[in-house]
Amino acid sequence: MRFSLSDFAINMAFPPLRMLASAEQSERTPGSPGIAEETSMFRQSFLALFAVTAFAAGHPAGATVSYEPVYITDGQYTATLKQRSHRWLLQPLRGDQVEVIDRSPACGSHAPLPKGLWFVSQDSHGQAQLVAPSVTPLPAGFPQHVALRACGSGGDELALYVPPVALNWINDFVGSILIDD
Repeated sequence: MRFSLSDFAINMAFPPLRMLASAEQSERTPGSPGIAEETSMFRQSFLALFAVTAFAAGHPAGATVSYEPVYITDGQYTATLKQRSHRWLLQPLRGDQVEVIDRSPACGSHAPLPKGLWFVSQDSHGQAQLVAPSVTPLPAGFPQHVALRACGSGGDELALYVPPVALNWINDFVGSILIDD
């Protein structure tokens, strides 16, 4: 007896539910071709069930999905600020990254900036500023624009005070900065 592709599909879809055998098929003896074909179909169904179970075990249904943004160096930003350590990493187009560390109390910001990607732009006076795009989550009441100023230049406004060498680099070569802890 030969099985067609539709018989195979039915047997794969409903492995324990076999089609009712006709009277002549019910009288098979062990070793006859009909029993071997059924054993083969059962084995294929079992292997398919095992493969699906193994795949499902590798991907838990209750896994927590993270919606935190992932940023790519050199593709989305060319400078990084580690706020707590006051460490700037400037990534030039060619060569190794440049590290600038400021230990002066005149550098940094009075309030920590929210983590995320910030664009470098200019304000109405031509001064450098950071602009938070919509993907950067800001706390309630936090401004979307933060001024960039040289360390020690003073001022009462919310600003990020940057070492002069880093500020010059940012003004000339940087389009976006990743602010990190």
